[in-house]
Amino acid sequence: MKRTITTILGTTLLMTGGQALAAGPPVAPVGLNAGLGCSVQCIEKALVNPTMTGGPLRVETDTPARIAVKVSHQAPGFIDGKPWIPNPDYAAQTVSYYTSRLFQISGLAAGTKQHILVTATDAEGHTAYRLGTFRTVDPPPLPPAVQAQTVTVTFYKVKIRDDADSPGKGEIAFDFCAGGECGIGEGAYLKLGTGQTYTAFETRVAAASGGEIELHVYGDEYDTFSSNERSSPSLTVDLDDLEDDVLGGDYGGMPYGHDAYVSFQSPSRDKLEFRVYAAIDVAD
Repeated sequence: MKRTITTILGTTLLMTGGQALAAGPPVAPVGLNAGLGCSVQCIEKALVNPTMTGGPLRVETDTPARIAVKVSHQAPGFIDGKPWIPNPDYAAQTVSYYTSRLFQISGLAAGTKQHILVTATDAEGHTAYRLGTFRTVDPPPLPPAVQAQTVTVTFYKVKIRDDADSPGKGEIAFDFCAGGECGIGEGAYLKLGTGQTYTAFETRVAAASGGEIELHVYGDEYDTFSSNERSSPSLTVDLDDLEDDVLGGDYGGMPYGHDAYVSFQSPSRDKLEFRVYAAIDVAD
């Protein structure tokens, strides 16, 4: 009597500890089909619904049997005409006898062909075998890589709005940063008074990802008789929306021809206040 096996591809339920999950109570090891049991093909059905790491497997037999499952990415071998799977990636078996059993296959590699061996052994020690293959579900595609942009920022000048030193001029040093790329330490302390302009011509080259780059200028006013005054204005620039003018056409004396121009200044709460003028160029 010839019986058939059905394989269906579909979804997964993950398994813990490599043990089979119950699908009803075990049955007594009696009622062998026409006295033949698993000496002929007693495995009527084996349904597997793959996911990325395995999948639920339903096995049904026409004879109460101990059911075992082995799965491997390696092809099976044969000994005396009987199939076997060496070093399976997943293995589980029942202790009691069943005619219906649900296994939860897990731990497999995604997007790979898998070989599966199902065996059923009845109470008289007869074993039936079923071999098959299925493919685990492919992993989702990786998000597109974010390409870093090379950005050159030229800090052209700084205009002092409040030198934080009265009377007289402040002793002020600046450190210019773009995308985390700064100068080595702070620059020299310069005598600068309110209303004066310091011509910087400081250039920073940085790799920007995510379409943005942050500009940062640290200012430090040194005072021998009191604590120093500091300010650190910053600006986040959207590289996808660059402006080729600044302050409604006020280029601050910067030359034409750059991709964008920006200007930003210290918070008004800071005693040391200054405005920064910079130009931006993005490499193609």
